[in-house]
Amino acid sequence: MLALGMSAGTVIKPPPPFEAPPAAWLTWANELHNFVETGLRCLTIERGSCEVVLEESPWSLNPNGAVNGGLCVAAADQVAGLVALTAMPTGSLPATATLHAEYLRPAFAPLTLRGSVAQRGRRLVFVAVDVFDSSGRLCVRCTGTMAEQRDG
Repeated sequence: MLALGMSAGTVIKPPPPFEAPPAAWLTWANELHNFVETGLRCLTIERGSCEVVLEESPWSLNPNGAVNGGLCVAAADQVAGLVALTAMPTGSLPATATLHAEYLRPAFAPLTLRGSVAQRGRRLVFVAVDVFDSSGRLCVRCTGTMAEQRDG
């Protein structure tokens, strides 16, 4: 199945090796189709953590001016996959197995999403993603499990 905006000829570039400089990881993350289409921009990424911003919502805002909760969780899911990847062996890709969201308050853009790896098992990576609003207040807290998918 193809993602929105992708064609059958679209090639998804594999992530750089862990030894690659942080700039290579930032470039790779910021070129991901879902990041581009959603308006996400990765600011920092290292083993076990990352920080991503969503300057403005590509969707219509809620009547109160907040970013739609579904978009907040979709963005958090992208960040969860990105941070999980930093804890997986080369050649693996994350697939969302579970994702739980707690909506604490309306999220007014720009949003900052901070992802972290809580624990890694043999094939599962447990992650947390916190979504902060323009005032630095925690708006959405997501926790999830990413399952390792290996090539071949």
